[in-house]
Amino acid sequence: MGGRICLKGFNYHRPNLLASKMIPQNADICSNRKISFMRELLNMKLILKTFIVAGSAVALFLGGILLVIGPMLLKDANAMDKRSVSKDLNRIEFYLDSDLDALNRTNLDWAVWDDSYNFLQGQYSDYPEINLMPETYENNFVNFILFKDQSGKTIYQGGYDLNRKAPIQLSSAFSDPFDDMKADKGFVQTEFGLALFSLQPVYRSNGSGPKAGFLIMGKLLDQAYISKVGKELSMALSFRKVEQIKGINPEIESFSDTTIRGAHYLRDYGGANLYMISLLQEREFYLQRLVSLKQIFYYILAFSGLLLVLALILLDRFILSRVARLSENLRGIQERRDTGLRLPISSKHRDEITNLEQSINKVLASLEDKNREITNLAYIDQLTGLPNQAYLFEHYLTSLKGMKAVFFFDLDGFKRINDTLGHQAGDIFLKEIAEKVKALADEMNGLFARLAGDEFALLVGTSERTKLEGIASRILSQVGKEYETFQYKAFTTASVGIAVSPLDGTSLDALLQKADIAMYEAKSTGKNQYVFYEDISSDSYYKNLLELEHELKYAVERNELEIYYQPIMDKAGEHIVCVEALLRWNHPAKGLISPDKFIPIAEETGLINRMGSWVLEEAVKQVGKWHKDGLEKLGLAINLSKSQMKDGRFVEKLDEVLACYHFPPGLLQIEITESDVSDYKKELLPFVEDLRKRKVKIALDDFGVGTSSLIFLKDLPVDTIKIDRNFVKKVPFQAFDTVLLTGIYKILNELGLDCVTEGIETEEQLKYIRENSDSKLQGYYFSKPLPAPELEKQLNKLTARLI
Repeated sequence: MGGRICLKGFNYHRPNLLASKMIPQNADICSNRKISFMRELLNMKLILKTFIVAGSAVALFLGGILLVIGPMLLKDANAMDKRSVSKDLNRIEFYLDSDLDALNRTNLDWAVWDDSYNFLQGQYSDYPEINLMPETYENNFVNFILFKDQSGKTIYQGGYDLNRKAPIQLSSAFSDPFDDMKADKGFVQTEFGLALFSLQPVYRSNGSGPKAGFLIMGKLLDQAYISKVGKELSMALSFRKVEQIKGINPEIESFSDTTIRGAHYLRDYGGANLYMISLLQEREFYLQRLVSLKQIFYYILAFSGLLLVLALILLDRFILSRVARLSENLRGIQERRDTGLRLPISSKHRDEITNLEQSINKVLASLEDKNREITNLAYIDQLTGLPNQAYLFEHYLTSLKGMKAVFFFDLDGFKRINDTLGHQAGDIFLKEIAEKVKALADEMNGLFARLAGDEFALLVGTSERTKLEGIASRILSQVGKEYETFQYKAFTTASVGIAVSPLDGTSLDALLQKADIAMYEAKSTGKNQYVFYEDISSDSYYKNLLELEHELKYAVERNELEIYYQPIMDKAGEHIVCVEALLRWNHPAKGLISPDKFIPIAEETGLINRMGSWVLEEAVKQVGKWHKDGLEKLGLAINLSKSQMKDGRFVEKLDEVLACYHFPPGLLQIEITESDVSDYKKELLPFVEDLRKRKVKIALDDFGVGTSSLIFLKDLPVDTIKIDRNFVKKVPFQAFDTVLLTGIYKILNELGLDCVTEGIETEEQLKYIRENSDSKLQGYYFSKPLPAPELEKQLNKLTARLI
């Protein structure tokens, strides 16, 4: 039987193969009211599209004008706004300089004074209580006053909050920024932020010396101070610390549509701190110029709109209305689905639209011819002349509505005929069988169709079982005759599946599917027979196969998959050196399902990659846990499928798992079967090299089962050979098997390859292998595959230490 087919519905509209007919101007395609409405609707669409195109052109024209004139008109306005901001920033700077000068004069007045001089000389201890009262700070508009002697020691420091009318507690480090200061005034960073300061030497009132020390006065430059400045200068000001000066032009911080923001930067005496006074101002000149520009734009827009309307009226008169009529006539042909209709040709005009109408009529004529050919190709099998799958689905609900039963059959052994005699002979064979069975179908008013390859379907109008059995017997008889092809006599049989409506389904899709299942059952239970779907038992092979395939998809999510571990022993058979991870499916209803049953299904459906990744991660995690429990040298062997070897993502997954669980790559052994090596040698070599780069070991499993074992040892870089259990079964009692196994050991020893002997079940086998090889040992004699908790008992019992 060929590949399984996927039957789907097929929608195809057969053309009405009429003679070519012209559509007159007043053809009765629909009512006059509908014609009028459609014409208006089509005209609206064309006018709308034309309006969009023309309007877009006008918009591009206006946009171009604005892009050229706009920047020119607004450039001067922007410059004027910037100059205005620059002037205001200069006013701010002048204000700060003036305030700083006033502070310096006040400080100088206090510094050249006998009382201040005597205080620093230690001759006037009541100086702070008498002179440095709250009123002193308020009257002189200062926030802090410091006295330092000649050595730089702070004799006095005091602070006052002018806003809250309360003293400020200054820390002992407050005066540190003024140590070794050379400037007499400027800005300084304090623990309260930026401040204006003045530093003056202290002399007697007559200016004579020597100087007794320094007097420092300061004023905090905070948001309250800046707000006061803004109020006096009639400006909207803000103040904040910044990291660096922004932009090429530091005076202009940012623009918006209506405002411009200027910036004046202040840096403290040490140069480490930067502050910005931000000025927000309305873009007066820009806004005025923008209003003027909008007025110009509206005048141009109004004039362009008038021109556009006039152009559309003329365009509709000579082009759009004719195109709308053309579209309307084409819609009528489309609604009738009749390529035999033709467009009327206008006699008033001889232009490109007339030429288009003539060209469309030529295309319609060509389509009429092609539709005839396509109909034949779409519904008829070109080899046998039988209806095809598309025809069945298209006509089942109409002309085939009375069909009650479906026979689905394919030819047993047809592949052998095709392969031995060639495809041409196979085609002749198919045509002869089709001719014979079609005669049978015509006799009972049934429909015989070829579905694909050597698969056929017969639909009949009866559901009586006795009649259906008779038809099935005649199909077997017709197909089972001897046919002569290219002077060769060919013989084949048929496997027939039968589904009956409504017992097995009412749709053609359901009936074909059920008949296909019944046919597969007939083939799997002997061939050359017919099977009714209703006779298939619930435990049929095919049903079980489908059921397993379906349930396997959810086995991982439902935690039905388990990993069993079988120990691999050292040469002496005393210590476990490795465990092989083996996948098991513990079905909740069917119990343990043999890997021989579900692994091939997983391979065929593509589930094996997902399952293999799960086994890899779970096994590495479990053995990694045993490593932490003290079995640091315990190895892990994992079997790999051919699909995983061809999947480029496996190596990425391997890296991820080894890194996640900190598993030593040298303790991981990947096992590949000899049959996979022979089938996928080219793909396998790069894969093996990738594993070896990661220091992961490679084992060749089932050694000796294939046909080219020794050649594989030459070409494939493996670390370990696992000798198949079939070599061990009759050792040491059968001389041939014993000599053969001994020879394999000698070859592997000469090649320097590690060896594991599988299938050890008896004491005699163990004794012989230990005496004649250095092979590691595996088999039921030591332990069958066990779940992880049970294997832990074996580990504790058999493994005193790992070697």
